[in-house]
Amino acid sequence: MLALFLMATAVPYRYALLASGSSGYGSTAQDLGLSLPVLAFVFTALEVITWLSFIVVAGVIAWHKNSHWFPCFIALTLTFLGVMPPLVDGLMTVNPVWQTVIPALRALVYSGMLAMFCLFPDGRFVPSWSRWYLFAWFLFALIFWTYMSTVFSEMSMIPDMPTLPNGLVLLVIGVLATIGLLFQFIRYRIYASAEQRQQTKWYLYGMLLLTVSSLVNGLSLSLFPALRDTAFGRFLYLLGMETLLMLAGIGFSVTITFAILRYRLWDIDLLINRTLVYGLLTGGIIGLYSLLVGGFGFFMQGAQGQAAALVAATGLTLVALQPAYRQAQRLANRL
Repeated sequence: MLALFLMATAVPYRYALLASGSSGYGSTAQDLGLSLPVLAFVFTALEVITWLSFIVVAGVIAWHKNSHWFPCFIALTLTFLGVMPPLVDGLMTVNPVWQTVIPALRALVYSGMLAMFCLFPDGRFVPSWSRWYLFAWFLFALIFWTYMSTVFSEMSMIPDMPTLPNGLVLLVIGVLATIGLLFQFIRYRIYASAEQRQQTKWYLYGMLLLTVSSLVNGLSLSLFPALRDTAFGRFLYLLGMETLLMLAGIGFSVTITFAILRYRLWDIDLLINRTLVYGLLTGGIIGLYSLLVGGFGFFMQGAQGQAAALVAATGLTLVALQPAYRQAQRLANRL
């Protein structure tokens, strides 16, 4: 609920920031004949959809595996992963308190993502020395927190004055994610069981999307000064990096969902199967009952006729309940 409240609060400020063109790309967009309100709507919607995809997956995990700490840890990280994109940046222009809260929250979420590299899928450090990787990250964050806090408070894809130090810090963040991805490859090749390999494979695909997009983000700001120093460069940065990072985030949600549905990640597919069965059954029964009541009521007029229609509709619905359940189960299994 806190994540949804934060997202709902941030949306109008994010849209207003993008629509105003105050970040330096507005003149370029207008020169190209593009509408700022339309651009603002598209990118705000893309950021909201990305965050919602994280929240949906997190909700399914937390609902079914709330007794085990590691799935709950992943669910918590995914719930607030939506603060990493620039959707919440507008809040920092409204209240200075957010200028401290949001960078700290982003640092915690990123730490959670790095921990997932070391612990997925069973919550154990494999290989055992991967714990030193997390220690190195925390040490790096403490030593360079001045730069880190600046970068984490300027995650907008259209910063006013993106700098070379910002690009270098983003590049280091991408390199750390790449090292974490290597841990997952080592686990996949040497330590994982056959079932874990199938589950990890789709998780790796999703993490690869996030890691590559993070590396491209850091490299683009570090190697191409035009993206930092010119209005047209910042506009290209908006179009390219915003789209790439948001699609990578949605792709990550899709790959985790596929691991759950296809390869029984944490046995959550059982929950989804039951949800589909009872959802289809409930919808079908309500629809059938409404049609029967309406049909019988059309032919049976008067108070007694209406009562008879209700009885007949209820009886036929009860008779159809068991066959409808079997059909819903078959359809859910097929899906």
